[in-house]
Amino acid sequence: MKRVFSSFLTAAVCGAFALAPVISAESVNGISADTQTAAPGDSFTVTVNVPAAENADTASVKIDYDETVFTVTDWSPELPGGLSGSGNGVLALSAANIDRVIDLSGGLSFTAQMKVRDDAVPGSYKFTLSEHSFCYVLDNGYEFGELWFPDITETTVTVTGEVPAENAAQTEPPEEISEETVSASETEAPSVQTAGTKAAAEQTAGTEVSALTAEVSEEPEISVSGEDDIPELEISPPDAEGEVRDPAVVAVVAAIAAAVIIGGGIWAVKKRK
Repeated sequence: MKRVFSSFLTAAVCGAFALAPVISAESVNGISADTQTAAPGDSFTVTVNVPAAENADTASVKIDYDETVFTVTDWSPELPGGLSGSGNGVLALSAANIDRVIDLSGGLSFTAQMKVRDDAVPGSYKFTLSEHSFCYVLDNGYEFGELWFPDITETTVTVTGEVPAENAAQTEPPEEISEETVSASETEAPSVQTAGTKAAAEQTAGTEVSALTAEVSEEPEISVSGEDDIPELEISPPDAEGEVRDPAVVAVVAAIAAAVIIGGGIWAVKKRK
């Protein structure tokens, strides 16, 4: 009994796989590739299928790919009033007609022959159907009726081989920096002051003090005397010990002295008159 049940289960599984449909490029509404893997130097085909529909007067098809990995060996689709080209990682096709002369009654299929570059880096790369349109102008003359709605807009081809050493090094994650490492680096960085720097700073400070002392000590003794009604004002230089006075105080005192001198002179002239 067990042997009969096992045989029945095996037949059921095999029958299920036998009934599973095999999807071909012709049955795909959109973009597909005839291989999922390719090695450097291999060639393969990328196909774009448009299902049957009403006739169209305009068309736009654009496929994006990685030009550093693949090269185009053939892309020459034909449509009434159409232009096609390839380059810079793009396969393009466009068409425009006054009348609806693009026949979609049996569907359309466009193929691109691609080749993997010899220096291609292994990895998975996409072919993307970034623009897809077949349409016609409506009776009002300015609106369009879209005829194509693809189911699949991306297909992937995996390039096999060994990853070069330099590329493998770039993919390694960077070393993680922990809080302990940062704390250690902060504590291990003492401030450094060289003997030459300290001496230069002290010398600069001494020079500035000496210059200020000399400038203040060179101020002559100012005595203002006039008539009996004019008070006498005397400003003496710093004491012998070389005490440095505040420059702001010296400036204020000098301004007061000048005002007194000028005022006294004017007062004396008026009195003599």
